[in-house]
Amino acid sequence: KMTREVKSIRIALLTLIFYASYIFIEKGGFVLPLPLFEILFFFISCLFIAWNFKKDRGLYLLILTVSSLNLLSTQLFWSFFIDDMGMAELSNSLLLDYLRIAYYLGVLIWGTITIVSIKKNFKWLLLSCFIVCLVPAVIYSSWILETLSFLLMFTVSFFWKRDEPTYLLWLLLSLLILMKGLSLSL
Repeated sequence: KMTREVKSIRIALLTLIFYASYIFIEKGGFVLPLPLFEILFFFISCLFIAWNFKKDRGLYLLILTVSSLNLLSTQLFWSFFIDDMGMAELSNSLLLDYLRIAYYLGVLIWGTITIVSIKKNFKWLLLSCFIVCLVPAVIYSSWILETLSFLLMFTVSFFWKRDEPTYLLWLLLSLLILMKGLSLSL
């Protein structure tokens, strides 16, 4: 059975694939709307929150905070509100870096809550793997490690927290980071 959460993720990913295919046909090269990934994740997160907020308010408030910090840490978001001179000042300040660090701390808390809540003996091993992948990913800007850490969270959520549709958000994050990493490395 395809839930509305699955449909929303599928539509989001198909939209990105069709956009990239259209650009490939028109221009002869793949171009993904990389700055829009954070907006897409925020929008999909808001849909999930609207649909599931009553199930676990604390978790969905955390997800809202994480997706908001992800969006706020981009220059694209601020470019709608700040003129060119202000954008130059913003890019020279540490505000976006602090927001990005706060985003990753939120992801770490979200992942920790997800893993600790499962009833398996090896949850501490899973948590260690998640931290060992995520922390170096942040320090060294490794999209491969970041994708692996999010895929680990998707797998944990899919197999042991299937009643919560948050596993789909982990999948979306994994795929967005993977697409961004592949497109920037090509």
